[in-house]
Amino acid sequence: MVALIIIIAMYASYSLLGQNLIVNSIVKMFSDIIAALPSIIAAIIIVAIGYVAGTGIGKAVNYLIEKTGIEKSFDQTETGKAFRKAGLDLSSFIGGLIKAFIIIISIMIALQVLNISGVIGDFLMRVASYLPRLLGGIIVIVFGIALVEFLTSLISRVLKPIFPEQKSEVVDMLRNLLLIGLIAVVLYIALDLMQLAGQMVYPLILGFVIIGAGIALTDGLIKSITD
Repeated sequence: MVALIIIIAMYASYSLLGQNLIVNSIVKMFSDIIAALPSIIAAIIIVAIGYVAGTGIGKAVNYLIEKTGIEKSFDQTETGKAFRKAGLDLSSFIGGLIKAFIIIISIMIALQVLNISGVIGDFLMRVASYLPRLLGGIIVIVFGIALVEFLTSLISRVLKPIFPEQKSEVVDMLRNLLLIGLIAVVLYIALDLMQLAGQMVYPLILGFVIIGAGIALTDGLIKSITD
């Protein structure tokens, strides 16, 4: 009988202890939420301001690109024509990138305000820190290829009067070689900015350059000989 009473008393004590632990956990959780409320509100305000500012600045850049004639010049390039075929235009693309960049910066600031610790916080900060590099790499590729195309076309126009008309294939061959080399440089810069230029990337780009140069040389020489 005494043993039974002791068992019942111990069970009641454990039950009360368990209830107290649950209550304490709930109270602590609400206390943590209340303590974090100012940071949460501040983070929401920061992201909202970033969104509004990004939208406004993105639209302003969009308008400027349209009015300055940059978009018309870009549309005449092969890259611009590819953009149009994909349903994109330069002004909207750049405006969208700027908007995304500003929003990402605001998110990074908001995460710092929240001061999220542990694995999740570290992961979120790493993602937020990498996104500007990703956007920068995309911008380098788009503008770099457009600039390369413009430069190679300009050089081609300068060289054509120097060579006889029947040897125009030589100019096209030189243009293609220069185009391949400069595009490789642009891609390497973009991949390095995005932290993707590992040990395998450079040999891979070099391999594509060699193959492309070989094809361009072969095609140019065959046309030159046949003519």
